Amino acid sequence: MALAMILAPFRRGFFCDDDSIMLPNLESIVSTSALYWIALTVPILLILWGEFAAIRRNKNSKWWYHHYEKHEIVHYFRNVLRKLICFGSGELYQELITSIGKITVGRLRPNFIAVCGTDVLKACRNNTHQYVYNYTCPNGEDAANESRSSFPSGHAALSFYAAVFTVLYLQKRLKFETLFWKPLIQCCILLLAWWVSLTRVMDNHHHMSDVIAGIFIGSGIAIINVIWVHSLFEEEEPLHNLNSNPDSSKKSSSETESLLQKG
Repeated sequence: MALAMILAPFRRGFFCDDDSIMLPNLESIVSTSALYWIALTVPILLILWGEFAAIRRNKNSKWWYHHYEKHEIVHYFRNVLRKLICFGSGELYQELITSIGKITVGRLRPNFIAVCGTDVLKACRNNTHQYVYNYTCPNGEDAANESRSSFPSGHAALSFYAAVFTVLYLQKRLKFETLFWKPLIQCCILLLAWWVSLTRVMDNHHHMSDVIAGIFIGSGIAIINVIWVHSLFEEEEPLHNLNSNPDSSKKSSSETESLLQKG
């Protein structure tokens, strides 16, 4: 999205009788700021929770037990940082691919005429099927660039990237005693991303094909990033093998040295 704001999308013309670009300009149901708040906050909170739950499984104690060893705290923050770097890098890939698509294709939004300015239809003259390429948006150049960035849907790409990444992370990290809670949480996350994507068709900001393309981009990048790029599904070293008790290890090494000296 940031790249699309810097570079102007490809200048694409339109047919004067194309009804698909003459829908009214409605206010976004899910604004860009709200999208980023949801797509960034939810995964981060679930990552913090998931890594904490992993630490708790090794404590074999009640949830209100608050004593943690130093190596457990280091292990927690190291794993959280690793997951956040993985999530953030994939988000950058998704943003880059989506922005390149918007700039290169320059597809007109369903509300193109309303955003660009209805006076642009004056270039059609008397030919209803005329293809107009040389036109100027009465509402300004910013409106022209915004109305030519329909493909793919950035909302769909970001929401499904965050959703699929979170679902895969929860599949790996969370372990419930019952099979009900984890699928329920994962289903709710995917449904939220699906609803956000559909709102872009409801508010006339994207064609359905734009949304489908965004879903494939976001989901594909999340899968590749989690499984192959950062290999989050590889088995991690158990917590008790990292540094169960530094003092005991020092004690054991000193005892070994004394035994060697006696021998």
